[in-house]
Amino acid sequence: MKLIFLDFDGVLNSGAWFAKGQGARADYPRGHFDPECVERLNRIVARTGAHIVVSSSWRYGRSLGELTYLLRSVGVQGIIVAKTGLDGGTRGEEISR
Repeated sequence: MKLIFLDFDGVLNSGAWFAKGQGARADYPRGHFDPECVERLNRIVARTGAHIVVSSSWRYGRSLGELTYLLRSVGVQGIIVAKTGLDGGTRGEEISR
């Protein structure tokens, strides 16, 4: 199975996105995600057939179901299968487990 370990900040949004005034903190969750970046992710998923594992810090305090709902609500079309562990290692260490 092909997997994409997905971070949100800097991947599905960026400082530039917020600086343009297009990202609105009050418009949660839509305002937190750049639609062009979401579409880019959707194209990658469609071309590769990869599933998504959330490795973003957004996983803290959110269940897999909540993360799936969040990503669906902003247009992500891929299958979200897991989130990385929360055992205190670096993100890379969590991904390698």
